[in-house]
Amino acid sequence: MTARLLIICLMLTALLTPLRAEVGHQGREFWLAFMQNFDAEETAGALRVYISAEAPASGTVSLPLLGWQENFSLGARQSVMVEVPRNLGHTLRSETIQQTGVFVQADNEIAVYALNDRQQSSDMSIALPLDGLGDEYYVLSYPPLEVGGRVRPSQFLVLATEDETTVEISPSAPTFAGREAGKVFRVQLNAGETYQVQTDGDATGSYVRSVGARPEDRKQFAVLAGGVCATIGQCPACDHIVEQMLPTSAWGREFVTVPLASRLRGDIYRVLALRNDTEVEVRKDDDGGILARATLGQAEFLEYRTGTLATVSASGPVLLAQYSLGLGCDNIARSDPFFLLVNPIGQFCSGSAIFPTVPAIGVDDHFLNVVVKSDAVASARLGGVAIADQFRPFLSRPEYSWAQIDVVPQSNILEVGGEFSAFAYGFGEAVSYGFSAILGLEELAPCLAPQLSDERPAAVFETGVSGLQCDSLFIFNPRDEDLVLDRQSVALKTNQQFSLPSHQFPLRLGPRETRGIWLCFAPDALQSFSDVLTVVERCDLEVQIAGSGRPVSFQAASDCEVRLRAATASGTEGLALGQPFPNPAVSSVTIPYHHAAAGSALGFSLSLINNVGERFRPTIRAAVQSPLPNGRAYAEMTVDLGGLTPGLYTMLLQTGKATFLRRIAILD
Repeated sequence: MTARLLIICLMLTALLTPLRAEVGHQGREFWLAFMQNFDAEETAGALRVYISAEAPASGTVSLPLLGWQENFSLGARQSVMVEVPRNLGHTLRSETIQQTGVFVQADNEIAVYALNDRQQSSDMSIALPLDGLGDEYYVLSYPPLEVGGRVRPSQFLVLATEDETTVEISPSAPTFAGREAGKVFRVQLNAGETYQVQTDGDATGSYVRSVGARPEDRKQFAVLAGGVCATIGQCPACDHIVEQMLPTSAWGREFVTVPLASRLRGDIYRVLALRNDTEVEVRKDDDGGILARATLGQAEFLEYRTGTLATVSASGPVLLAQYSLGLGCDNIARSDPFFLLVNPIGQFCSGSAIFPTVPAIGVDDHFLNVVVKSDAVASARLGGVAIADQFRPFLSRPEYSWAQIDVVPQSNILEVGGEFSAFAYGFGEAVSYGFSAILGLEELAPCLAPQLSDERPAAVFETGVSGLQCDSLFIFNPRDEDLVLDRQSVALKTNQQFSLPSHQFPLRLGPRETRGIWLCFAPDALQSFSDVLTVVERCDLEVQIAGSGRPVSFQAASDCEVRLRAATASGTEGLALGQPFPNPAVSSVTIPYHHAAAGSALGFSLSLINNVGERFRPTIRAAVQSPLPNGRAYAEMTVDLGGLTPGLYTMLLQTGKATFLRRIAILD
């Protein structure tokens, strides 16, 4: 029986993204927002923006879409506070476009922090500058609180920084507006517009990305996440929690964690995975004992509790959050929930951090947790006073040291002559706050950062059972140096119905060169198949691929416009022919094919016919076979094209049972 083989053209653009040098928490332009804190009808509370600077700076804080603006000015190594009108800047309720984006602009480098303050419900977050934002985020949050039939939801907020920003949202739980979990929907926002999503489930794992007709049309935006009023550890009482999410490009693989001061029953941590099959391991610092271990899928998280120093390691990029327990867990009045993101090793900063410890409503006890490279401990100073004697080395990672320091509510200056990370927090009676005082936002680099089409899976194949389809995934190297991918760098997780021809490796891409990776699909049953193509170059790129086998069918039609009898490309018992490559070709071309019996010889004749019907019999240089797990054989034959006039040709391959036609172009 003959069949016309369906070949689907496929293109995936994968950009190799260089390291973003010196991108941190300081900048001159910021967008931030305030999510709902406690109940919507509440009017008490304050929205405060804290601004710190190493050198004198002045600028404005504004709600540009609502016409409100206030100027600020501060001297070197100072902090100032600007209060945003709560009736204008407080984002309420779910899934409506609002105009609550706050824009901060300065004439010099500044750091910005946002405090959403209410009696017994406060939290604070560092704000990321525009060049620290991304176009793809996953959400880390916490389950909602239900009291007396009223739900105080888990939530996240999307904030546009450019006009005509289209975002695609996939919530992890049903939303208040009735959208289903995992159901993708789109929202278009202009600069300064916000879109808050609330759920009575856990918003953790929700996915948000910007989309566009081309990869370069994807715009950067900000995402905040947390809860209206959450009870961490299922202990009363609740508190507002909020953090600005890091783009996926800034996630990490290794962390050291320091417990919060004055806690008796430890802290809760969540580790959120970016990729499937991410191995996560949490160990005690003192004896190396396992605290938690898991293999996570994409957007899955591991939750654990500990009050000890610990290390976290992961096989792929993860986001790590630390949560303060509710006061009922410790039976200590001076505590309450908050959460913050832990900076990964390798993305620490150096120099100084000027940050406020804030007089939030009812907060009296203020602390600072600091992790530094051990060789920089001697240089550490807080407010000009040496603090080296407060540091202790991690036992399992002695190259790093840690300290818990009591601080006062003022503008604090932490200086370290080396790499460090720090977060500030405070407790009062049934109230708290916490935030990262400093962040490094360098991308995991060099990375292959995928720019996927809007359709998922990214690669979709369809061909007849026992057929073969091969197409290319294209990779672009924007660097000024070569990129080399060997066979160990590119792999399929199951490697059964899908295969990677080995002849193409090592694949070398010159500066700013685009080349394709050949991927073949050969279904052996009438069903759907899927696999994951993983490309590793110090970090991972995963491409979801899928295919389905279909019945072999007959179509009586000519596949070409040459002067010869009409014939169709055929799929027969046990034989399927792929597309020749490279195409166009110069001196030679390779033809991939599958056939049923590994190790058996394939009898065939091969001809090339030009557009005037002239037939040529090229020389076959080599035919190399590789056995497959299903008992079939994958093979490639290399055909010599020397001496042929450049132009378009029809390749005619005939066996005792079948005729195959392929079109190729030969260049000079």
